[in-house]
Amino acid sequence: MPQTHLKILLLEDNPADADFLQELLLMSRRLPLDSLCWEITPVEALSAALQEIQAYLPECHFDAVLSDLSLPDAFGLEAVTQIHRLAPDLPIVVLTGLDDEEVGLAAMRQGAQDYLVKGRIDYPLLSRAIRYAIERSHTQQVMRQQTTAMDACREGIAMLSEKGEYTYVNHAYAQVFGYKTTHELMGIHWHQLYSEAEIDRLTQIIQSEIQHQGDWYGEAIGKKRNGNSFYQELSLTALNTGGLICTVRDVTVRKCAEDALRNSEAQFRSYFDLPLVGIGITSMELKWLEVNETVCEMLGYSREELLQMTWTEVTFEDDLELDLACFNRLLSGEISQYAIDKRYVCKNGTIIHTHLGVGCVRNSDDQFAYAVAVIQDITERKRAEAEINRALARERELNHLKSSFVSMVSHEFRTPLTTIRMSFDLLQNYHQNLNEVKRAEYFKRVEEAIAKMLYLLDEILLLGKAEGGVLSYEPALMNLETFCQELVRTLQINAGNHHEIIFTTDGQLSTVEMDEVLLHHIFSNLLGNAVKYSPAGGQILFNLSYQSGMAVFKVKDGGIGIPEGDQEDLFATFHRASNVGKIQGSGLGLAIVKNCIMLHGGKIHLNSALGVGSTFIVRLPIQPEGRGIWKR
Repeated sequence: MPQTHLKILLLEDNPADADFLQELLLMSRRLPLDSLCWEITPVEALSAALQEIQAYLPECHFDAVLSDLSLPDAFGLEAVTQIHRLAPDLPIVVLTGLDDEEVGLAAMRQGAQDYLVKGRIDYPLLSRAIRYAIERSHTQQVMRQQTTAMDACREGIAMLSEKGEYTYVNHAYAQVFGYKTTHELMGIHWHQLYSEAEIDRLTQIIQSEIQHQGDWYGEAIGKKRNGNSFYQELSLTALNTGGLICTVRDVTVRKCAEDALRNSEAQFRSYFDLPLVGIGITSMELKWLEVNETVCEMLGYSREELLQMTWTEVTFEDDLELDLACFNRLLSGEISQYAIDKRYVCKNGTIIHTHLGVGCVRNSDDQFAYAVAVIQDITERKRAEAEINRALARERELNHLKSSFVSMVSHEFRTPLTTIRMSFDLLQNYHQNLNEVKRAEYFKRVEEAIAKMLYLLDEILLLGKAEGGVLSYEPALMNLETFCQELVRTLQINAGNHHEIIFTTDGQLSTVEMDEVLLHHIFSNLLGNAVKYSPAGGQILFNLSYQSGMAVFKVKDGGIGIPEGDQEDLFATFHRASNVGKIQGSGLGLAIVKNCIMLHGGKIHLNSALGVGSTFIVRLPIQPEGRGIWKR
């Protein structure tokens, strides 16, 4: 029997669970009737999984992912979300220790294909779940490609159920009717997009045509979301299910031009002067031949002024190239109409956003006669969209910070809490069997775990004060060299013999005026990081010098260094470099450093290279600017 070779990425940080799952999959070798051959790549963290996937993109190296929901660098469904975002077509089967259907369904909504409960997995179940996940993913991929093709179509396409309700619409269809998203049309009846008179007319015409021929093509008058009517070309095709496929195209510009050509001057003038939209007639030389009052009000020019100008003179410079390119295609007969968003410069210098539709009118010899431009002011809409986009960006940022905070707290507090619980259990249940040395050791572990938790809470509270604008800045006279020496002595005790912190100073200055508390936050974090991220040990160089009224501090280590791609966001809250591996940290220290430096009116600069080390340079004014209450 030919074998099927499947490559599986196993994302599990519990070694026992990872070994068990690998043993289950490798069981296929002992089953003579099993045609599956598994190649398993185990990783323990989300960052490692993303690197494995990224290494083979755009082609995906793996056939499926088995992912635990509890990871050291991911919280909840974050692993599913990030893997699905990086490789949307890669099937994901979630592994959870909770027999909770809601968790599994939530994971599938985020992109997973299936979920399995740990402790209830055997080889047939695991094999079947992976194979079905791969099959479903392939099916969904084909469906997405088909949907993408329809979404990319410039003509409006929709599908209606037997009841006449929309089951699918592409973006072009929603835009034709003035809707921003396709979701607004899903499930509504097509009657809502037409007037009662048009519904009666279409029903009488279409029903018999569809029943006898299976399709219908003609023109109709639709109703936009804002209530405005527009002309459309409409095509309907019956489906075996009793529903319809509908295609639609807005031909308002063409109809307006045709009506203008057919009607008398009086009829055209009455329509032309309607204040609903701006209408202008232009020549092939780009000059205004006629404009209605609405165009004059939009641009702030009189009719006489505009008739002496070309429309290029009032077009915003950045939009001129596109408009001219479309107009030249109109002149050549390549297209009969076009519609674009463009900006105009008003007489007073202000800029307005408009939606421009231009149609070509030709004479009996099929030569260009003139162009009709329909101009709609959408400045307020653009302004509202910009406000919404800013609000959405801020909301995404806040959601990310909230998610990062929860993930960090849950991960960083778990280890000390586990230590406290285990030590307490031993002291409570085996107190009589422990000698004084062991009891003291367990009590010390509890104290250290509590101290770690309190330190983390202090960092969170300090950062909250800084970002809330209430962190006190209270400069006072102090001996900077003495401060640095005492800080180094304290940190050297914690660093042990594996690292050597060397302090040097260039020049002498008896006193400076700075906030000693904030200085302690700055340099205890920088020196602590230098020790932490120099796992091989070695020297940490701490130098103080004075330059042009500034105290210049340099903290240099020979540690793992910081990747260039991480350096831009290094001082952001909860951000940690991608190469920290299993080195513990909260992502708060450098954010606190930056806030404390800003309160001093100083600056920080970084030089770093992978495998070489990092140098942080801090410049602080020796004396603060002004006097008074020091709060910012």
